[in-house]
Amino acid sequence: MGDTGWARIHQGHGLDLDMLRADLIREHGDALPGQELRIRELHFGYAPRVMWCGQYGTPCELQGEWHGHWYEVQPSSDSAVTVAEWQQVPQETAVNA
Repeated sequence: MGDTGWARIHQGHGLDLDMLRADLIREHGDALPGQELRIRELHFGYAPRVMWCGQYGTPCELQGEWHGHWYEVQPSSDSAVTVAEWQQVPQETAVNA
């Protein structure tokens, strides 16, 4: 998903940025130097038991093992999610680099 592959997925759009940042820090730690919060509002479905996630798009490191997997779907009222993750800032704009 992001630079590390780790992100938090929350149901709904238009969520509070402070809550998203606090949740990401609690679950994955604070941003590293040169990283910033990236928020994307998307539409995802969830497959709770999949082995070959490449069938839904780009395979992850668990390809070939049973695991749950999110995948992008057509927009609908119940598929709205917000993805919060740390993203590396390009060197020319990085404040903490």
